Amino acid sequence: MKDGAFYFNGVYSLDYELVIQSRPDRSFPIRRTNTYTVSGRNGTVYQSKDTYDNSTLSLSLVFLSEPESYRLEQVSEWFNTADYVEFIPYFDDKHSYRAKVVDKVTVQNKRSFGKAYTLDLTLSVYPMKFVIDALDPVTLTGEQTIFNTSSLRSEPTITLYGDGSLSLTVNNVSYQYVNVNGKITINTEERTVYDENGQPAPSKALGLDFPFFNEGQNHISTSADHYEVVKKFVRLAV
Repeated sequence: MKDGAFYFNGVYSLDYELVIQSRPDRSFPIRRTNTYTVSGRNGTVYQSKDTYDNSTLSLSLVFLSEPESYRLEQVSEWFNTADYVEFIPYFDDKHSYRAKVVDKVTVQNKRSFGKAYTLDLTLSVYPMKFVIDALDPVTLTGEQTIFNTSSLRSEPTITLYGDGSLSLTVNNVSYQYVNVNGKITINTEERTVYDENGQPAPSKALGLDFPFFNEGQNHISTSADHYEVVKKFVRLAV
């Protein structure tokens, strides 16, 4: 990827002749904590959780040539998303971020050596970034070992192919699924099971637990004919 370029919601920024002017400052996601005081005890008590809050990322962009009015409208629609979208910046192009534009987008016409049209925006960034190489589905059969290269546990998507009752075992923890008609998809991140038509099917899962991949080696096996795994390895979005 060229310096200054980025992907946002599947569109390459150079398609709009738009680049990041300089590498932005980045902040660490903050771990969520509860704070409280105890009568008769000094200081504040912190109770940490295994979840993190979003961080913000401020970007200053510049058009490589003077944009026509219709191009500004296109860019406005491009950044006006209802939810998180994929963001891949040139300075970290091995990871996929989830981001949403917050606050208004400001376009300025600055004059120095000619005209420079700049655009300032602020992104709310999901606390985890995804390893791009671990986002493609991998087809497997039999017992396998999956190595999580991150220190954070991943929340994979696993699709089992078969019929009737199927079992899945990850790190010696067993998960059972019934009334499968061709395939069933277990999306740990969404805590949802989907049937062969892509519809939520919670009744097909016997239990409320979902599989995770811990740091390092993870052993996986199933009674399914074969299965697909999207590993979704993550790191903190910094």
